[in-house]
Amino acid sequence: MEEKFYRDSWIEVNLQHIQYNIEQLRDRLEEHTGIYAVVKANAYGHGDVEVASVALQSGADRLAVALLDEALHLREAGIDAPILVMGRVRPEDVPLAIEKNITLTCYQKEWLQEVDELQLDKPVTIHLKWDTGMGRIGLRTEEELINILPLLKKDTFHLEGVYTHFATADEEDLAYFNQQLTKFEALQSFFAKHWPHPLVMHTGNSAASMRFPKKMQHFIRYGISMYGLYPSPIVKIEEPINLKPALSLFSRLTHVKKVS
Repeated sequence: MEEKFYRDSWIEVNLQHIQYNIEQLRDRLEEHTGIYAVVKANAYGHGDVEVASVALQSGADRLAVALLDEALHLREAGIDAPILVMGRVRPEDVPLAIEKNITLTCYQKEWLQEVDELQLDKPVTIHLKWDTGMGRIGLRTEEELINILPLLKKDTFHLEGVYTHFATADEEDLAYFNQQLTKFEALQSFFAKHWPHPLVMHTGNSAASMRFPKKMQHFIRYGISMYGLYPSPIVKIEEPINLKPALSLFSRLTHVKKVS
Protein backbone atom coordinates (compact mmCIF):
# COMPACT_ATOMS: atom_id res chain seq x y z
CA MET A 1 0.00 0.00 0.00
CA GLU A 2 1.37 3.40 -0.97
CA GLU A 3 2.24 5.65 1.95
CA LYS A 4 0.14 8.81 2.17
CA PHE A 5 1.72 12.18 2.96
CA TYR A 6 0.19 15.59 3.55
CA ARG A 7 2.71 18.18 2.44
CA ASP A 8 3.57 19.76 -0.88
CA SER A 9 7.30 19.04 -0.75
CA TRP A 10 8.83 15.58 -1.16
CA ILE A 11 11.83 13.68 -2.43
CA GLU A 12 11.92 10.91 -4.98
CA VAL A 13 14.75 8.37 -5.21
CA ASN A 14 15.44 6.71 -8.54
CA LEU A 15 16.89 3.31 -7.67
CA GLN A 16 17.70 2.70 -11.33
CA HIS A 17 20.26 5.49 -11.05
CA ILE A 18 21.85 3.72 -8.08
CA GLN A 19 22.13 0.66 -10.28
CA TYR A 20 23.56 2.73 -13.14
CA ASN A 21 26.21 4.35 -10.94
CA ILE A 22 27.34 0.97 -9.62
CA GLU A 23 27.53 -0.50 -13.11
CA GLN A 24 29.58 2.48 -14.31
CA LEU A 25 32.15 1.97 -11.57
CA ARG A 26 32.12 -1.80 -11.95
CA ASP A 27 33.14 -1.38 -15.59
CA ARG A 28 36.06 0.87 -14.60
CA LEU A 29 37.46 -1.26 -11.77
CA GLU A 30 39.86 -4.13 -12.19
CA GLU A 31 38.09 -7.49 -12.36
CA HIS A 32 39.50 -8.61 -8.99
CA THR A 33 38.25 -5.52 -7.11
CA GLY A 34 34.91 -5.82 -5.35
CA ILE A 35 32.57 -3.12 -4.06
CA TYR A 36 31.38 -2.19 -0.58
CA ALA A 37 28.19 -0.15 -0.97
CA VAL A 38 28.25 2.46 1.79
CA VAL A 39 24.72 2.83 3.17
CA LYS A 40 25.45 4.69 6.42
CA ALA A 41 23.11 7.46 7.63
CA ASN A 42 20.07 5.80 6.06
CA ALA A 43 22.01 5.50 2.79
CA TYR A 44 22.81 9.23 2.81
CA GLY A 45 19.10 9.89 3.27
CA HIS A 46 18.06 7.74 0.29
CA GLY A 47 16.66 4.77 2.26
CA ASP A 48 19.08 2.16 3.57
CA VAL A 49 17.10 -1.02 2.94
CA GLU A 50 16.00 0.00 -0.54
CA VAL A 51 19.46 1.19 -1.61
CA ALA A 52 21.25 -1.80 -0.05
CA SER A 53 18.94 -4.21 -1.84
CA VAL A 54 19.37 -2.67 -5.28
CA ALA A 55 23.11 -2.18 -4.75
CA LEU A 56 23.60 -5.88 -4.04
CA GLN A 57 21.52 -6.77 -7.07
CA SER A 58 23.55 -4.38 -9.25
CA GLY A 59 27.09 -5.60 -8.56
CA ALA A 60 28.02 -4.53 -5.03
CA ASP A 61 29.40 -7.43 -3.00
CA ARG A 62 29.16 -6.12 0.57
CA LEU A 63 27.72 -3.29 2.64
CA ALA A 64 29.35 -0.75 4.96
CA VAL A 65 27.70 1.36 7.65
CA ALA A 66 28.88 3.68 10.43
CA LEU A 67 26.96 2.29 13.41
CA LEU A 68 25.87 -1.08 14.76
CA ASP A 69 22.29 0.18 14.83
CA GLU A 70 22.42 0.65 11.06
CA ALA A 71 23.73 -2.86 10.51
CA LEU A 72 21.04 -4.35 12.75
CA HIS A 73 18.35 -2.47 10.84
CA LEU A 74 19.54 -4.07 7.60
CA ARG A 75 19.58 -7.52 9.21
CA GLU A 76 16.04 -6.99 10.53
CA ALA A 77 14.97 -6.18 6.97
CA GLY A 78 16.24 -9.59 5.83
CA ILE A 79 19.51 -8.51 4.20
CA ASP A 80 22.11 -11.24 4.76
CA ALA A 81 25.06 -9.87 2.77
CA PRO A 82 28.34 -9.16 4.63
CA ILE A 83 28.13 -5.89 6.58
CA LEU A 84 31.07 -3.91 7.98
CA VAL A 85 30.55 -1.38 10.78
CA MET A 86 33.19 1.32 10.29
CA GLY A 87 32.71 3.07 13.64
CA ARG A 88 33.46 1.90 17.17
CA VAL A 89 31.11 -0.65 18.71
CA ARG A 90 31.02 -0.97 22.50
CA PRO A 91 32.66 -4.20 23.71
CA GLU A 92 29.48 -5.24 25.53
CA ASP A 93 27.61 -5.18 22.19
CA VAL A 94 30.05 -7.50 20.42
CA PRO A 95 28.04 -10.68 21.23
CA LEU A 96 25.07 -9.19 19.39
CA ALA A 97 27.26 -8.42 16.38
CA ILE A 98 28.48 -12.01 16.38
CA GLU A 99 24.92 -13.32 16.60
CA LYS A 100 23.90 -11.21 13.58
CA ASN A 101 27.08 -12.01 11.60
CA ILE A 102 28.24 -8.39 11.49
CA THR A 103 31.90 -7.47 10.98
CA LEU A 104 33.39 -4.83 13.28
CA THR A 105 36.21 -2.30 13.01
CA CYS A 106 39.10 -2.33 15.47
CA TYR A 107 41.79 0.28 16.06
CA GLN A 108 42.44 0.13 19.82
CA LYS A 109 44.46 -2.32 21.92
CA GLU A 110 42.17 -1.57 24.86
CA TRP A 111 39.12 -2.58 22.83
CA LEU A 112 40.70 -5.93 21.97
CA GLN A 113 41.50 -6.50 25.63
CA GLU A 114 37.95 -5.72 26.76
CA VAL A 115 36.41 -7.96 24.11
CA ASP A 116 38.79 -10.79 24.99
CA GLU A 117 37.66 -10.61 28.61
CA LEU A 118 34.07 -11.38 27.51
CA GLN A 119 35.02 -15.03 26.90
CA LEU A 120 32.94 -15.30 23.74
CA ASP A 121 31.55 -18.58 22.44
CA LYS A 122 32.44 -17.64 18.85
CA PRO A 123 35.14 -15.36 17.43
CA VAL A 124 34.21 -11.87 16.30
CA THR A 125 35.17 -10.97 12.74
CA ILE A 126 37.11 -7.72 12.59
CA HIS A 127 38.82 -5.36 10.17
CA LEU A 128 41.73 -3.22 11.36
CA LYS A 129 41.56 0.48 10.54
CA TRP A 130 44.93 2.08 9.78
CA ASP A 131 45.29 5.85 9.91
CA THR A 132 47.68 6.70 7.08
CA GLY A 133 46.99 10.42 7.23
CA MET A 134 43.26 11.11 7.45
CA GLY A 135 43.68 11.90 11.15
CA ARG A 136 40.53 10.17 12.35
CA ILE A 137 40.42 6.69 13.88
CA GLY A 138 43.11 4.14 13.10
CA LEU A 139 46.40 2.54 14.08
CA ARG A 140 49.33 4.60 12.83
CA THR A 141 52.66 2.88 13.52
CA GLU A 142 54.46 -0.42 13.24
CA GLU A 143 54.86 -0.35 17.01
CA GLU A 144 51.10 -0.21 17.50
CA LEU A 145 50.65 -3.19 15.17
CA ILE A 146 53.27 -5.22 17.03
CA ASN A 147 51.59 -4.41 20.35
CA ILE A 148 48.24 -5.83 19.32
CA LEU A 149 49.55 -8.96 17.56
CA PRO A 150 49.31 -11.23 20.66
CA LEU A 151 45.66 -10.26 21.08
CA LEU A 152 44.82 -10.72 17.40
CA LYS A 153 46.16 -14.26 17.55
CA LYS A 154 43.67 -15.24 20.25
CA ASP A 155 40.66 -17.40 19.42
CA THR A 156 38.44 -14.46 20.37
CA PHE A 157 39.14 -12.75 17.05
CA HIS A 158 38.98 -13.55 13.35
CA LEU A 159 40.98 -10.86 11.53
CA GLU A 160 39.49 -10.72 8.06
CA GLY A 161 40.67 -7.40 6.66
CA VAL A 162 42.49 -4.09 6.87
CA TYR A 163 41.52 -0.69 5.51
CA THR A 164 42.36 3.01 5.43
CA HIS A 165 40.78 6.20 4.12
CA PHE A 166 42.35 8.72 1.76
CA ALA A 167 41.89 12.32 2.90
CA THR A 168 42.60 14.10 -0.39
CA ALA A 169 41.94 11.62 -3.17
CA ASP A 170 39.46 14.09 -4.69
CA GLU A 171 41.95 16.98 -4.96
CA GLU A 172 44.03 18.20 -7.89
CA ASP A 173 47.30 17.99 -5.93
CA LEU A 174 47.93 14.27 -5.40
CA ALA A 175 51.07 14.55 -3.27
CA TYR A 176 49.29 13.75 -0.01
CA PHE A 177 47.27 10.95 -1.60
CA ASN A 178 50.48 9.33 -2.83
CA GLN A 179 52.03 9.82 0.60
CA GLN A 180 49.13 7.99 2.23
CA LEU A 181 49.26 5.23 -0.37
CA THR A 182 52.98 4.75 0.25
CA LYS A 183 52.43 4.59 4.00
CA PHE A 184 49.65 2.02 3.65
CA GLU A 185 51.79 -0.17 1.42
CA ALA A 186 54.69 0.08 3.87
CA LEU A 187 52.46 -0.93 6.81
CA GLN A 188 50.98 -3.69 4.67
CA SER A 189 54.43 -5.07 3.86
CA PHE A 190 55.48 -4.87 7.51
CA PHE A 191 52.32 -6.53 8.79
CA ALA A 192 52.60 -9.37 6.26
CA LYS A 193 55.89 -10.40 7.87
CA HIS A 194 54.10 -10.96 11.17
CA TRP A 195 50.67 -12.10 9.93
CA PRO A 196 50.94 -14.93 7.38
CA HIS A 197 47.20 -15.33 6.83
CA PRO A 198 45.44 -13.78 3.81
CA LEU A 199 43.60 -10.52 4.44
CA VAL A 200 41.00 -8.44 2.61
CA MET A 201 42.42 -5.00 1.83
CA HIS A 202 40.32 -1.95 0.95
CA THR A 203 41.55 1.62 0.60
CA GLY A 204 39.48 3.40 -2.02
CA ASN A 205 36.66 5.83 -1.42
CA SER A 206 34.56 7.11 -4.33
CA ALA A 207 37.24 9.52 -5.55
CA ALA A 208 40.17 7.10 -5.37
CA SER A 209 38.25 4.22 -6.91
CA MET A 210 37.06 6.29 -9.87
CA ARG A 211 40.35 8.09 -10.50
CA PHE A 212 42.86 5.33 -9.73
CA PRO A 213 41.16 1.98 -10.29
CA LYS A 214 44.45 0.16 -10.94
CA LYS A 215 45.74 1.20 -7.49
CA MET A 216 42.80 -0.35 -5.65
CA GLN A 217 43.07 -3.69 -3.90
CA HIS A 218 40.44 -6.29 -3.00
CA PHE A 219 37.54 -3.89 -2.42
CA ILE A 220 36.61 -0.22 -2.68
CA ARG A 221 34.01 1.63 -0.62
CA TYR A 222 31.47 3.37 -2.84
CA GLY A 223 29.78 6.18 -0.95
CA ILE A 224 28.76 9.57 -2.27
CA SER A 225 29.20 8.74 -5.94
CA MET A 226 26.94 5.70 -5.71
CA TYR A 227 24.21 8.28 -5.17
CA GLY A 228 25.23 10.20 -8.27
CA LEU A 229 27.40 13.00 -6.88
CA TYR A 230 31.04 13.71 -7.65
CA PRO A 231 33.12 14.12 -4.47
CA SER A 232 34.72 17.40 -5.60
CA PRO A 233 34.67 19.93 -8.45
CA ILE A 234 37.98 18.48 -9.71
CA VAL A 235 36.53 14.98 -10.05
CA LYS A 236 33.40 16.41 -11.66
CA ILE A 237 35.52 18.13 -14.31
CA GLU A 238 37.55 14.97 -14.92
CA GLU A 239 34.38 12.83 -15.01
CA PRO A 240 36.17 9.46 -14.87
CA ILE A 241 32.73 7.83 -15.04
CA ASN A 242 29.28 9.14 -15.82
CA LEU A 243 26.95 9.50 -12.83
CA LYS A 244 23.23 10.05 -12.46
CA PRO A 245 21.92 11.69 -9.27
CA ALA A 246 19.45 9.38 -7.55
CA LEU A 247 17.61 11.92 -5.39
CA SER A 248 15.31 14.68 -6.60
CA LEU A 249 13.51 17.28 -4.48
CA PHE A 250 10.05 18.46 -5.53
CA SER A 251 7.75 21.17 -4.20
CA ARG A 252 4.43 22.49 -5.45
CA LEU A 253 3.92 26.21 -5.82
CA THR A 254 1.24 27.18 -3.30
CA HIS A 255 0.93 30.95 -3.59
CA VAL A 256 2.00 33.86 -5.80
CA LYS A 257 1.51 37.57 -5.14
CA LYS A 258 2.90 40.92 -6.22
CA VAL A 259 4.51 43.20 -3.68
CA SER A 260 5.59 46.82 -4.04
